[in-house]
Amino acid sequence: MTKYTERGYAAVKAAGTPYDAMIRQEADRQGISYDFMHKLIFNESSFNPSAESPKGPLGLGQFTEMTGRAYGLMTPEDRMNPVKAIPAVAKALKDLNATYKGDYLKTALAYNQGQGRLGAPQLAALDQGDFSKISPEGQNYMRKLLDVSGDSASRRFFDAREVTNKG
Repeated sequence: MTKYTERGYAAVKAAGTPYDAMIRQEADRQGISYDFMHKLIFNESSFNPSAESPKGPLGLGQFTEMTGRAYGLMTPEDRMNPVKAIPAVAKALKDLNATYKGDYLKTALAYNQGQGRLGAPQLAALDQGDFSKISPEGQNYMRKLLDVSGDSASRRFFDAREVTNKG
């Protein structure tokens, strides 16, 4: 994954990417916030369809093999193909956002940490506002998306801790 900088995202957003229209189309199709999906993809890959994590995730959405397969990305090439990966990201976000009742911050944590052995305890901790049980990576991931998370229920925990993101 890539090193994130707020200034970097603002510049990319202002300049646009070759994927903006497709991201908007798929976000609209799945009922997901375009701004949330756009920034999440930036956080995952800096819009590099060839991005490879040392841990195995690939492409714009940094799908693992298992998650990729669940969303129709059957090969590494599929995960690195924006035409296939962007709809998969939108569908994954739709599914997670439905599971977490529109809480975009919880959706972000689940996207980043998963819902299994690693992610489930962190998701439960978020419900309690217990950041001590959320990995630094998970906390930072949510923080980077605060400005595009709308009225997420989990936002109250960030607000109480006076955590901000200038966007």
